[in-house]
Amino acid sequence: MDRARVEIVTSADPPTVLELRTSFLIPFVPVTVVVTVDGREYVARSGTHRLDVTPGDHHIEIWYRHGMYGRRGEASITITIAPGEHRVLRWTGFMKGTIIDGAPLPTARVVDRAR
Repeated sequence: MDRARVEIVTSADPPTVLELRTSFLIPFVPVTVVVTVDGREYVARSGTHRLDVTPGDHHIEIWYRHGMYGRRGEASITITIAPGEHRVLRWTGFMKGTIIDGAPLPTARVVDRAR
């Protein structure tokens, strides 16, 4: 019988995360929210969205499409994200948009394992 060796490799570093919490100020009105991170567009709805990003500087633009008026609720921000950081941005929009940059969330790590 041949023996096989199985090795499981996991990353010791937590991912770098940008969490976007979007809300539209008129309830029950479905809108398409557009998030642009460093020129790359993501389409979203109101709610919480998680993006894995690389550490460093990022330019974020958020707005929504309105059928008759085009782009509305535009807001933008440039932030620096450290390796392993979990950053939360909150956007609210109607005629003008607002982005609030929350403090980085702490990351959990195992300090001592019981054996």
